[in-house]
Amino acid sequence: MIKNINKPGKYLLIYIFVSFCLWSFVFRDLIQNISYNLVDWRDYSYYIWVINQAIGNFKELGVNGLFNGNAFYPLEGILLFSDLLWPQALITFIYSFFASNIITQFNLMFLTTLGLNTLAIYFFWGTIFKEKLNVLFSSLITNFSQIFFLELNHLQMISYWPFFISLHYLFKEKKKIRDLFITGIFLSLQFYASVYWTIFLLTVIIIYYLVRLAKKDNYFVLIKELLTIGTLFLILVGPIYFKYSEVKLAYNIERHYHEYVNYSAHLSDYFFNGAYETTLTQLSIFEKINDYNKHYSFSATIIIYVLSIIGIFTLSKKKNYLSVELSLKKIDLIFLFITLLGFIFSLGPRLSFNGSYLGIPLPFIIALKYLIIFEPIRATARFSALFYFGLTYFSVKGLNKINKKNSSLIVILALLIFFLEIIPTNFKSEANNYYPISYQAIEEQCSKSMVLLEYPFEQDSKGANILTNLKYKASQLTASVNHECNLVNGYAGFDPQEYIDYIHQFNNSLETTNSATLNHIIKQKEIDFIKVNKNYLSDEKIMQIENINLKNDFGEIIYDDEDQFILKIRN
Repeated sequence: MIKNINKPGKYLLIYIFVSFCLWSFVFRDLIQNISYNLVDWRDYSYYIWVINQAIGNFKELGVNGLFNGNAFYPLEGILLFSDLLWPQALITFIYSFFASNIITQFNLMFLTTLGLNTLAIYFFWGTIFKEKLNVLFSSLITNFSQIFFLELNHLQMISYWPFFISLHYLFKEKKKIRDLFITGIFLSLQFYASVYWTIFLLTVIIIYYLVRLAKKDNYFVLIKELLTIGTLFLILVGPIYFKYSEVKLAYNIERHYHEYVNYSAHLSDYFFNGAYETTLTQLSIFEKINDYNKHYSFSATIIIYVLSIIGIFTLSKKKNYLSVELSLKKIDLIFLFITLLGFIFSLGPRLSFNGSYLGIPLPFIIALKYLIIFEPIRATARFSALFYFGLTYFSVKGLNKINKKNSSLIVILALLIFFLEIIPTNFKSEANNYYPISYQAIEEQCSKSMVLLEYPFEQDSKGANILTNLKYKASQLTASVNHECNLVNGYAGFDPQEYIDYIHQFNNSLETTNSATLNHIIKQKEIDFIKVNKNYLSDEKIMQIENINLKNDFGEIIYDDEDQFILKIRN
């Protein structure tokens, strides 16, 4: 029994063993196909490209720029259109010495990220709870939280080990200057891994010091700690943020207000729990409840809700009435504010409910207007990560109120119910022939100074949709890691206006059968190869290509089959 294990180290071993078994179960399909499959071939395909561009830039010591990539040719600074993923790139680079396959390298980095998250979470909760059974429980429900599985398709959103390591040192009762430096270093490291989690971490740090200030901790000590962390963060991150500001200005990157509304949580989302299949959500009662859901669902599990409510409130009998009380200890207040802020901010600037926009103003509208820190949070629903984080603390308190004898059986039962509701039963990784034989013709003749255009820019075939289009565009980026051509095409969280205009000009010249204009457009980008993906074109577009006689009038065919042909442009 767990309660008979007295050495703290054995709890860590149990935690690692259980985590290893559960991760192996969830990602069994990915592990079995580690050299071919990805979690998905949309965002993950894009991440492979970002990471390999970063690795290439570091190998060249930034001679050609740390933030340049081979897509959106010839635009610069394009790696700043999304998260830099530098820690992930470093891990991938290490694996590149042992595996040549970029899919294998990436998947090993992904699995390593799971391991780093697992360890960091345990060490953090070890600073909060003294009882090792509490550390074990809180670590497991954090490691396998709802936010992980809901955000699984976004690598930056599941790369949060620096978040927990930073807080591990911040929440120490007696901090030394070294602890503050480590807090600042991992805060900075989190920025390079995920901007979202950096903002969440900064939010927690601000709440932490505001509560300490309200509790009348030594004012000068608080200022010294904040200055130490803040100064180190500005030194390590400031130059990158300055460069991002330049790129943002150059490309006129801005977030529109409607994005914060569209990507916010609806109040009803917290009452439904059917975003993916688990053992419990497949029961008829859950299916009937989720039939009423018209938006999304990312409710915390029932066991966490129940335990958290018990943990937050204290019910006591006084004479002839019952009273409900809140604990006002420093640590309780910190996690209470984290929970409330995570919930309120996740709802975005205006309230929505079950698919309907209600338009009622919410506090995030003020934060968005006056605090620049929150401007990058387009998907405000992701603030629910802080909501889950806070509930984890209170669920442990609730469990302790029920489990006064510290019985391991009650903990195991609570964990079992949690896992049955949270662990996906049907996760399948995805295979994709991202590098068909046609690319070998390009690879044989291409150098880093040469330029490739893939047509169509977006799928135009029957059955194409936003998901298939993302896969189509992102896979082109992954392929470019191997053939190393500069790519006119691109895919990111932001499309530069110059790129959008170029697509329009190219498509228009085909539609009007204007050979002279098309030739000028091709020369404008110094294009050496055009790869036409016929299997992603409508019959109308194929006819346009035939009418303009692209194959014969513009260059030499170096590859041709029923699905695609590659044209080498004449100089």
